[in-house]
Amino acid sequence: MDDSLPTVLTAHENFADVSEVDCLHLLQRLHYIREIASKIAEWLSEHGEPLRHFLEDIELDLTVCVVFGIGEKSSTLSSWLLHSCHTVGFDGAAMRGHLSERQVALLDATLPTDCAVVEIEVWLGALAAGLNETLDRFFAARSYAEAMAHHIALDSLVAAATAVVAKLHLNPSIDRG
Repeated sequence: MDDSLPTVLTAHENFADVSEVDCLHLLQRLHYIREIASKIAEWLSEHGEPLRHFLEDIELDLTVCVVFGIGEKSSTLSSWLLHSCHTVGFDGAAMRGHLSERQVALLDATLPTDCAVVEIEVWLGALAAGLNETLDRFFAARSYAEAMAHHIALDSLVAAATAVVAKLHLNPSIDRG
């Protein structure tokens, strides 16, 4: 587990006004996302609870990441602020170039509302792997642009996963009993 944000991020002039509390909040959020990926991988290997219950738990975890935030102290550093103000002067195509093809494919992936349970399980496996890959690449970033590219990808994956899991409530293949 990484105990600090990448130096290429925290030492950059665009990040100079970010407080210690905000850095801690961001780090806690990233650790929570790692926990979500671990929960998914564990469920896929054990299937300890019914799919519907598992998806409800994961939906709550994802929603906490997207909407409420993590940590005891409030943070003024929102994902929106990071994506907009902290990427001024950086080329989107150049940042996109730091993402692997697998990351981009997952960012562009979705599930149809009426997909089979096996498709949900495959998507969950890809999501867990994608979250872990993106976190690993964020913490190993060698430049500010690379760190921001992976942070944006991570936020996008979490937001997209929240939407997919929510819409799975409408899936006729999932036992609602």
